[in-house]
Amino acid sequence: MPSVADDGDHLLLSLADADLGPPGRLHPILTGVSLDLFRGDVAVILGKNGSGKSTLLKSLAGLWPLRRGTLFPPAPRGFDSRRAGLVLDDPPSELVSANVTREVEFGLENLGLDMESARARRDLVLELFDLDGFRNADPQHLSPGEQERVLLAAMVAPDPPILLLDDPFLYLSPKEMWSAWRRTVEATRAGRIGALLLATHDVDLALSCRKAGSLGRGGLVAWGDAAEVVGDALRSGLL
Repeated sequence: MPSVADDGDHLLLSLADADLGPPGRLHPILTGVSLDLFRGDVAVILGKNGSGKSTLLKSLAGLWPLRRGTLFPPAPRGFDSRRAGLVLDDPPSELVSANVTREVEFGLENLGLDMESARARRDLVLELFDLDGFRNADPQHLSPGEQERVLLAAMVAPDPPILLLDDPFLYLSPKEMWSAWRRTVEATRAGRIGALLLATHDVDLALSCRKAGSLGRGGLVAWGDAAEVVGDALRSGLL
């Protein structure tokens, strides 16, 4: 069931009664999925491997069209970083530039900002993710934790309405994971990100969120208060 907003909450993303799956697959992976994200939400999607976490996030990002249902705002032309940012679980394959500064600037180019504004955003996220000392470094030569911070900085720089994180911390140490997550949550609370949705199977990360959803049996089993959803998922064997 979608969340009910208090008066004054601003809806950023809504998925209603949707069937989801990759293009070319005969049958959907997830059916009847509904959820809402409001400004300031820090939310998590939980589920075992193969439960459909990546399917959900790629569909929300507009990479995969819906089989049925509605998505607001719509994604008629596929993925658009001005509509949502997406970070997947393989940092090296997502890094495209020769140095960290250029990687962060790349996401700003489509916004049409003047040079001064673009540099200010770039410098802010480099500082936020503790990357000032890596400005001229080749991202491919950084550690997995450093690469993840570069990707997050590049996604946060355009101030995305929604940031979708598809299990991005798999190759990080616990210290690196919590550092990257804390900085991303800080960016959301500061208003640089409209709302944050993380897909993971890490219970501790999930409990640090406000909202949670659990996937199982081909659909979204629950969506609501994180502590309640996580507890129910653990009791039901969905994690």
